[in-house]
Amino acid sequence: MKPIHLLWSGDWIPDADLPLSENRSFLFGDGFFETMRWSNPEYCFLWDYHWNRIQKSILALKFPWPANWDKAHFFEFISAQVPQNQENDLRVKIIFFRNGPGRYAPHEPHIALWFEIELITLPWVQTIKTIAKSESVFISKSHYSWIKSTSALEYVMAGIEKSVLNVDDLVLCTADGLVVEGSFSSLFWFQSGQLFVPDSNLGGLQSCMRKFLLQHWENIKIPFSEVQTKWEEIQNADWIGFGSGTGIRFWLNEGGVIPFHVLPEFNY
Repeated sequence: MKPIHLLWSGDWIPDADLPLSENRSFLFGDGFFETMRWSNPEYCFLWDYHWNRIQKSILALKFPWPANWDKAHFFEFISAQVPQNQENDLRVKIIFFRNGPGRYAPHEPHIALWFEIELITLPWVQTIKTIAKSESVFISKSHYSWIKSTSALEYVMAGIEKSVLNVDDLVLCTADGLVVEGSFSSLFWFQSGQLFVPDSNLGGLQSCMRKFLLQHWENIKIPFSEVQTKWEEIQNADWIGFGSGTGIRFWLNEGGVIPFHVLPEFNY
Protein backbone atom coordinates (compact mmCIF):
# COMPACT_ATOMS: atom_id res chain seq x y z
CA MET A 1 0.00 0.00 0.00
CA LYS A 2 1.31 3.44 -0.89
CA PRO A 3 2.41 5.57 2.09
CA ILE A 4 0.40 8.71 2.81
CA HIS A 5 2.41 11.83 3.58
CA LEU A 6 0.54 14.78 5.04
CA LEU A 7 1.58 18.20 6.32
CA TRP A 8 -0.54 20.33 8.61
CA SER A 9 -0.16 24.07 8.06
CA GLY A 10 -3.73 25.23 8.52
CA ASP A 11 -4.77 22.58 6.01
CA TRP A 12 -3.42 19.27 4.75
CA ILE A 13 -1.07 19.45 1.78
CA PRO A 14 0.41 16.55 -0.25
CA ASP A 15 3.91 15.16 0.12
CA ALA A 16 5.03 16.75 -3.16
CA ASP A 17 4.89 20.09 -1.34
CA LEU A 18 6.95 18.85 1.62
CA PRO A 19 10.65 19.66 1.01
CA LEU A 20 13.18 17.20 2.43
CA SER A 21 15.31 20.16 3.54
CA GLU A 22 12.62 21.02 6.10
CA ASN A 23 11.91 17.46 7.24
CA ARG A 24 13.28 17.64 10.77
CA SER A 25 12.90 13.90 11.32
CA PHE A 26 15.32 13.33 8.42
CA LEU A 27 17.66 16.13 9.51
CA PHE A 28 17.69 15.72 13.30
CA GLY A 29 15.62 12.69 14.24
CA ASP A 30 13.04 15.20 15.44
CA GLY A 31 10.07 12.85 15.39
CA PHE A 32 8.44 9.79 16.87
CA PHE A 33 6.23 6.99 15.61
CA GLU A 34 3.30 4.85 16.67
CA THR A 35 2.55 1.36 15.32
CA MET A 36 -0.96 -0.03 15.78
CA ARG A 37 -2.98 -3.06 14.75
CA TRP A 38 -6.37 -2.22 13.27
CA SER A 39 -8.90 -5.01 12.81
CA ASN A 40 -11.09 -2.80 10.63
CA PRO A 41 -11.49 0.96 10.08
CA GLU A 42 -13.53 1.20 13.27
CA TYR A 43 -11.48 -0.87 15.74
CA CYS A 44 -7.99 -0.76 17.21
CA PHE A 45 -7.55 -3.08 20.20
CA LEU A 46 -5.01 -0.93 22.07
CA TRP A 47 -6.30 2.47 20.91
CA ASP A 48 -6.56 4.01 24.40
CA TYR A 49 -2.95 3.12 25.15
CA HIS A 50 -1.70 4.36 21.76
CA TRP A 51 -3.55 7.66 22.15
CA ASN A 52 -2.11 8.20 25.63
CA ARG A 53 1.44 7.51 24.44
CA ILE A 54 1.01 9.84 21.44
CA GLN A 55 -0.17 12.64 23.70
CA LYS A 56 2.59 12.03 26.24
CA SER A 57 5.19 12.16 23.42
CA ILE A 58 3.64 15.32 21.95
CA LEU A 59 3.84 17.01 25.35
CA ALA A 60 7.38 15.85 26.15
CA LEU A 61 8.75 16.94 22.76
CA LYS A 62 6.72 20.20 22.66
CA PHE A 63 5.25 19.33 19.27
CA PRO A 64 2.60 21.61 17.74
CA TRP A 65 -0.79 19.91 17.85
CA PRO A 66 -4.04 21.13 16.24
CA ALA A 67 -6.42 22.37 18.92
CA ASN A 68 -9.40 20.40 17.55
CA TRP A 69 -7.59 17.04 17.59
CA ASP A 70 -9.12 15.35 20.58
CA LYS A 71 -9.13 11.58 21.01
CA ALA A 72 -12.34 10.95 19.03
CA HIS A 73 -11.40 13.32 16.20
CA PHE A 74 -7.97 11.76 15.70
CA PHE A 75 -9.43 8.25 15.77
CA GLU A 76 -11.84 9.27 12.99
CA PHE A 77 -8.96 10.83 11.08
CA ILE A 78 -6.95 7.59 11.16
CA SER A 79 -10.03 5.57 10.25
CA ALA A 80 -10.44 7.68 7.14
CA GLN A 81 -6.93 6.67 6.00
CA VAL A 82 -7.48 2.94 6.61
CA PRO A 83 -8.65 0.96 3.54
CA GLN A 84 -12.21 -0.31 3.71
CA ASN A 85 -13.43 -3.93 3.46
CA GLN A 86 -10.13 -5.63 4.32
CA GLU A 87 -10.31 -9.28 5.38
CA ASN A 88 -6.97 -9.14 7.19
CA ASP A 89 -5.90 -6.92 10.06
CA LEU A 90 -3.79 -3.90 9.19
CA ARG A 91 -0.51 -2.60 10.57
CA VAL A 92 -0.84 1.18 10.74
CA LYS A 93 2.37 3.08 11.43
CA ILE A 94 2.27 6.85 11.81
CA ILE A 95 5.45 8.90 11.95
CA PHE A 96 4.93 12.30 13.59
CA PHE A 97 7.56 14.89 12.89
CA ARG A 98 8.23 18.58 12.93
CA ASN A 99 8.52 20.27 9.57
CA GLY A 100 10.00 23.68 8.95
CA PRO A 101 13.22 25.70 8.89
CA GLY A 102 15.76 26.06 11.67
CA ARG A 103 18.81 24.21 12.87
CA TYR A 104 18.54 22.49 16.25
CA ALA A 105 15.88 24.93 17.44
CA PRO A 106 12.85 24.75 15.12
CA HIS A 107 11.54 28.00 13.63
CA GLU A 108 7.73 28.19 13.37
CA PRO A 109 7.36 24.43 12.84
CA HIS A 110 4.28 22.53 11.69
CA ILE A 111 3.39 18.91 12.40
CA ALA A 112 3.62 16.38 9.58
CA LEU A 113 2.45 12.79 9.46
CA TRP A 114 3.67 9.86 7.40
CA PHE A 115 1.36 6.87 7.22
CA GLU A 116 2.48 3.33 6.36
CA ILE A 117 -0.37 0.82 6.10
CA GLU A 118 0.28 -2.88 5.52
CA LEU A 119 -1.70 -6.10 5.73
CA ILE A 120 -1.02 -8.38 8.73
CA THR A 121 -1.42 -12.07 7.95
CA LEU A 122 0.03 -13.36 11.24
CA PRO A 123 -2.22 -14.03 14.24
CA TRP A 124 -2.17 -11.98 17.44
CA VAL A 125 -0.36 -14.82 19.22
CA GLN A 126 2.41 -16.94 17.71
CA THR A 127 5.54 -18.83 18.72
CA ILE A 128 9.20 -18.31 17.85
CA LYS A 129 12.06 -20.80 18.06
CA THR A 130 15.34 -18.96 18.52
CA ILE A 131 16.35 -16.02 20.71
CA ALA A 132 19.66 -14.61 21.89
CA LYS A 133 21.10 -11.79 23.97
CA SER A 134 22.28 -8.78 22.01
CA GLU A 135 26.03 -8.22 22.22
CA SER A 136 26.07 -4.97 20.24
CA VAL A 137 23.24 -2.93 21.76
CA PHE A 138 22.96 -1.79 25.37
CA ILE A 139 19.95 0.08 26.73
CA SER A 140 20.27 3.00 29.13
CA LYS A 141 17.65 5.28 30.61
CA SER A 142 17.43 8.95 29.70
CA HIS A 143 14.79 11.64 29.86
CA TYR A 144 13.57 10.69 26.35
CA SER A 145 14.50 7.01 26.10
CA TRP A 146 10.88 5.90 26.58
CA ILE A 147 9.77 7.65 23.36
CA LYS A 148 9.55 5.69 20.10
CA SER A 149 11.83 8.24 18.50
CA THR A 150 12.83 8.34 14.84
CA SER A 151 16.36 8.57 16.31
CA ALA A 152 16.25 4.79 16.73
CA LEU A 153 19.83 3.69 16.04
CA GLU A 154 19.91 1.19 18.92
CA TYR A 155 16.95 -0.68 17.46
CA VAL A 156 18.30 -0.45 13.92
CA MET A 157 21.56 -2.03 15.08
CA ALA A 158 19.65 -4.66 17.06
CA GLY A 159 17.74 -5.52 13.90
CA ILE A 160 20.98 -5.89 11.98
CA GLU A 161 22.48 -8.12 14.69
CA LYS A 162 19.32 -10.24 14.72
CA SER A 163 19.64 -10.78 10.98
CA VAL A 164 23.35 -11.65 11.24
CA LEU A 165 22.69 -14.16 14.03
CA ASN A 166 19.64 -15.51 12.16
CA VAL A 167 17.49 -15.62 15.27
CA ASP A 168 13.82 -14.74 15.73
CA ASP A 169 14.45 -12.08 18.34
CA LEU A 170 17.05 -10.55 20.63
CA VAL A 171 16.87 -9.66 24.30
CA LEU A 172 18.31 -6.18 24.91
CA CYS A 173 20.04 -5.51 28.22
CA THR A 174 21.74 -2.69 30.09
CA ALA A 175 25.53 -2.43 30.04
CA ASP A 176 25.43 -4.36 33.34
CA GLY A 177 23.54 -7.21 31.66
CA LEU A 178 20.10 -6.54 33.16
CA VAL A 179 17.20 -7.56 30.91
CA VAL A 180 15.17 -4.62 29.53
CA GLU A 181 13.19 -5.51 26.37
CA GLY A 182 13.15 -7.29 23.04
CA SER A 183 14.55 -5.85 19.84
CA PHE A 184 11.19 -4.17 19.13
CA SER A 185 8.92 -5.33 21.93
CA SER A 186 8.37 -5.52 25.67
CA LEU A 187 9.27 -8.65 27.66
CA PHE A 188 7.58 -10.85 30.23
CA TRP A 189 8.40 -14.37 31.34
CA PHE A 190 7.34 -17.23 33.61
CA GLN A 191 9.87 -19.00 35.81
CA SER A 192 9.73 -21.06 39.03
CA GLY A 193 5.97 -20.65 39.19
CA GLN A 194 6.05 -16.85 38.93
CA LEU A 195 5.31 -14.22 36.28
CA PHE A 196 7.91 -11.46 35.78
CA VAL A 197 8.46 -8.22 33.85
CA PRO A 198 11.66 -6.12 33.72
CA ASP A 199 11.96 -3.12 35.99
CA SER A 200 10.71 -0.09 34.05
CA ASN A 201 13.38 2.09 35.71
CA LEU A 202 16.04 0.41 33.56
CA GLY A 203 14.99 2.35 30.45
CA GLY A 204 13.71 1.06 27.14
CA LEU A 205 10.64 2.05 25.19
CA GLN A 206 7.29 2.65 26.82
CA SER A 207 5.20 -0.26 25.58
CA CYS A 208 1.44 -0.08 25.05
CA MET A 209 1.20 -3.87 25.21
CA ARG A 210 3.11 -3.95 28.49
CA LYS A 211 0.78 -1.35 30.01
CA PHE A 212 -2.25 -3.28 28.79
CA LEU A 213 -0.98 -6.64 30.09
CA LEU A 214 -0.10 -5.28 33.53
CA GLN A 215 -3.60 -3.84 33.84
CA HIS A 216 -5.11 -7.07 32.52
CA TRP A 217 -3.22 -9.18 35.07
CA GLU A 218 -4.30 -6.89 37.88
CA ASN A 219 -7.92 -7.14 36.73
CA ILE A 220 -7.93 -10.95 36.60
CA LYS A 221 -5.85 -11.29 39.79
CA ILE A 222 -2.71 -12.84 38.27
CA PRO A 223 0.27 -11.80 40.43
CA PHE A 224 3.47 -10.60 38.76
CA SER A 225 6.78 -9.10 39.89
CA GLU A 226 8.78 -6.26 38.35
CA VAL A 227 12.43 -7.26 38.71
CA GLN A 228 16.01 -6.53 37.77
CA THR A 229 17.58 -9.74 36.52
CA LYS A 230 20.25 -10.85 34.08
CA TRP A 231 19.83 -12.71 30.82
CA GLU A 232 21.67 -15.74 32.20
CA GLU A 233 19.03 -16.02 34.92
CA ILE A 234 16.03 -16.21 32.57
CA GLN A 235 17.39 -18.56 29.91
CA ASN A 236 15.75 -21.47 31.72
CA ALA A 237 12.35 -19.77 32.00
CA ASP A 238 9.30 -21.86 31.11
CA TRP A 239 8.55 -19.27 28.44
CA ILE A 240 9.44 -15.71 27.42
CA GLY A 241 6.86 -13.42 25.84
CA PHE A 242 7.67 -10.59 23.42
CA GLY A 243 4.75 -8.14 23.24
CA SER A 244 4.17 -5.29 20.79
CA GLY A 245 1.27 -3.27 19.45
CA THR A 246 0.73 -5.82 16.68
CA GLY A 247 0.88 -9.05 18.68
CA ILE A 248 2.65 -11.33 21.15
CA ARG A 249 5.26 -13.94 20.32
CA PHE A 250 6.31 -16.68 22.73
CA TRP A 251 9.60 -18.50 23.01
CA LEU A 252 8.75 -21.80 24.71
CA ASN A 253 11.22 -23.92 26.61
CA GLU A 254 11.24 -27.63 25.79
CA GLY A 255 7.78 -29.08 26.36
CA GLY A 256 6.23 -25.67 26.99
CA VAL A 257 2.83 -24.51 25.74
CA ILE A 258 1.43 -21.06 24.98
CA PRO A 259 0.07 -19.65 28.27
CA PHE A 260 -3.32 -18.50 27.01
CA HIS A 261 -4.52 -18.07 30.60
CA VAL A 262 -2.40 -14.90 31.00
CA LEU A 263 -3.70 -13.34 27.78
CA PRO A 264 -6.88 -11.45 26.89
CA GLU A 265 -9.29 -12.80 24.28
CA PHE A 266 -7.52 -11.74 21.12
CA ASN A 267 -8.88 -12.95 17.81
CA TYR A 268 -6.51 -15.95 17.73
